Amino acid sequence: MKNIVVIGATGLVGGGIAGVLSSVGNRVLALGRNQASLDALQTRFPNVRPLVADIGSDAGAQAAAAAAIAALGTIDVVITSVNPPRGQMKLRNTTAAQFSEFFNQTIISHFAAARAFLPVIAEAGAYIAVGGGSADFVWPNYGHISTAQAAQRMLLNVLAAEYTDLKIAVRNYMITAMVHDGSSKEGISAHQVGDNIRALLNDSEYGGKVVLRFPQ
Repeated sequence: MKNIVVIGATGLVGGGIAGVLSSVGNRVLALGRNQASLDALQTRFPNVRPLVADIGSDAGAQAAAAAAIAALGTIDVVITSVNPPRGQMKLRNTTAAQFSEFFNQTIISHFAAARAFLPVIAEAGAYIAVGGGSADFVWPNYGHISTAQAAQRMLLNVLAAEYTDLKIAVRNYMITAMVHDGSSKEGISAHQVGDNIRALLNDSEYGGKVVLRFPQ
């Protein structure tokens, strides 16, 4: 049994991860910004423990880390699945202010969460940030997402290099297919993502790779 924090647990992917990991006996603390959404998640997965938190700033992320320690005592794994609503954005028509706002919702949130949570994860634990496969190609009308996912991948590579003294696995988990709620035959379900994360957590070396892809 592991003590696991899932940040962004009220989203489709985060909810799938929290649900699977809690169903196999782990103590899962689900972080989200909206109490009603957390209540709905707990209704679906009664073993999940909810915590309202906002990791969009240093202060918010530090407060979330302190609250997580208070709730769990120790933290073995942190999984961050944070992404804003997926709207189209053609970069040639986007202002610097609009692009900056999107990056604040994505990369800055991942950065703040990592800085707050990495130092409090138990030795031999893991920090896993969920990203996407569009980091590898130009996604027409979604170039902001391709750019952010590429930046996130490099961010995790840098953090893995800078935090080696903590003896923690720092990993970027790239989902390379569209994710659905289980109602489609195309892509993969959020439950499948959660089950793959469950399998990864049973492998202490995580394949020795900073970037993990699912499906391969």
